[in-house]
Amino acid sequence: MKQNGTEGATPNRAGGWRSGTGKPGRKLIFYSDVSGSINHTAANQDRFQSSRPGHTCQTPMNFSWRLFTKKHEDSAGDWRWLPRYISIFKATVKDDMQKAKTAMKTMGPAKVEVPSPKDFLKKHSKEKTLPPKKKFDRNMPKKPAVPLRTDHPVMGIQSGKNFINTNAADVIMGVAKKPKPIYVDKRTGDKHDVEPSGLVPKYINKKDYGVTPEYICRRNEELKKAQEEYDRYIQENLKKAAMKRLSDEEREAVLQGLKKNWEEVHKEFQSLSVFIDSIPKKIRKQRLEEEMKQLEHDIGVIEKHKIIYIANK
Repeated sequence: MKQNGTEGATPNRAGGWRSGTGKPGRKLIFYSDVSGSINHTAANQDRFQSSRPGHTCQTPMNFSWRLFTKKHEDSAGDWRWLPRYISIFKATVKDDMQKAKTAMKTMGPAKVEVPSPKDFLKKHSKEKTLPPKKKFDRNMPKKPAVPLRTDHPVMGIQSGKNFINTNAADVIMGVAKKPKPIYVDKRTGDKHDVEPSGLVPKYINKKDYGVTPEYICRRNEELKKAQEEYDRYIQENLKKAAMKRLSDEEREAVLQGLKKNWEEVHKEFQSLSVFIDSIPKKIRKQRLEEEMKQLEHDIGVIEKHKIIYIANK
């Protein structure tokens, strides 16, 4: 096998090239890995001369040449690169992405108030306005003057007070300070103030302690009045819906009227023909029998009960 820049090189057992000289002063070592890709290293430099005249490739050392095809050497003995992969769907995807785009797309119609043509930007409208100019008065009071160099502070004043004896007398004659009341709630010694804890019965000494507040009394009176009005309303409705008792005269009049109606229906029933051979005759006979039966039931109920109540609808 013949390679560019590897004249005199011999193949090794792995199928690669052991050594060779590309140009004077440059020694190239080619070898192939298990996957069939070709690597190279250059002694004292990291570039080599390409198969094309005047073209130099800069490559790092031990760079794996995985961009060669399996048939990495053509008939002329030159190395060839793989062509760049371009998808056949590139144009289709580009058109679809362009169709999906919408200029100034929003989440619905814009609800921004359109500015009025009269409120156009005027000249110097955004400049900051300065405060009004004040008139300078020379007679205004000035700051106090700086002390002169000849002025000196008062020094050398001494006091005849004995601070040691005074402090000792204050401590001896002073009243002992009472310790602050505390309580301990844990065996580890956590201390807390007694006054804000609620253990001190200081609220029972108030004048209004245990007295029902006025607003609660007013609310109880309002509830009591509302309950009385509701009870009164219920009693009135019960009286209106109460059943009325029939007097003896009314009961007797109702009873006599029912008996009279029964006699009239019975007389009409007795006047029926002997032969019931048609449907209208059967219907009439059944109606009269039902009326007589209902009247007999009502008469029996009134005669059985002496006291009768009538519900008001």
